[in-house]
Amino acid sequence: MDGLSHREARERLNKFGTNTLVSKSKTSAFKILAEQFSDFMVLVLLGATVISAFMGETMEALTIFAIVIINAFLGFIQEYRTEKTLEALKNLAAPSAKVIRDGKYQSISAENIVPGDIILLEAGDRVPADAILIEAINISADESLLTGESLPVEKSNGNKKMKSFAFDDAENINMNLDLEDNSRQVYMGTSITSGRGKAVVISTGMKTEMGKIAHMIQDIEDEETPLQKKLDHLGKFIVY
Repeated sequence: MDGLSHREARERLNKFGTNTLVSKSKTSAFKILAEQFSDFMVLVLLGATVISAFMGETMEALTIFAIVIINAFLGFIQEYRTEKTLEALKNLAAPSAKVIRDGKYQSISAENIVPGDIILLEAGDRVPADAILIEAINISADESLLTGESLPVEKSNGNKKMKSFAFDDAENINMNLDLEDNSRQVYMGTSITSGRGKAVVISTGMKTEMGKIAHMIQDIEDEETPLQKKLDHLGKFIVY
């Protein structure tokens, strides 16, 4: 297999983008903390705290203020953990990858991997993108970050050494392979623990399984804790 040509690789890089995990603009810890006090109900309660203090209701003022601080702390912890989780996922990405392009073996930045690239894998490598094995020799992978499975997973190419394949686009690869057969798939961020093989990339960046996890982490709306729900109810009670 000659792999992609440099021209094809450039075209696909322009079409599909770089092989990176994209996140929303990074938020500093200070900004995350400050945002906890920007909610309307929180501002109402802070106002109620000031009014209570001026009226000599010291205990009530301290109680409301303590509730606001605890709520802000819980919100900060949730958002800060999300930021750190995304950073950890990015750190799992491979910095470089071995590919075949124009019939030559070469090492490139993993960011420049594109769907259709043939990548070379061996023990100790971190998989740079989601791919289907086309050659496999005693290969296994540590997929604990995706599945939680502590033992390495044995991989194979179904005892078929593929001579050719047709790649149509990022969502459609025709190799006469069952894409539901996980034993033939390797995933971005996982590690090869033994053996060696070749694989054709089918997904990069946010289209990979790791990318989907990153996407869910960023889009998920944290469910309010019982304390946060009561705080919201208290704020509405004061307003209305």
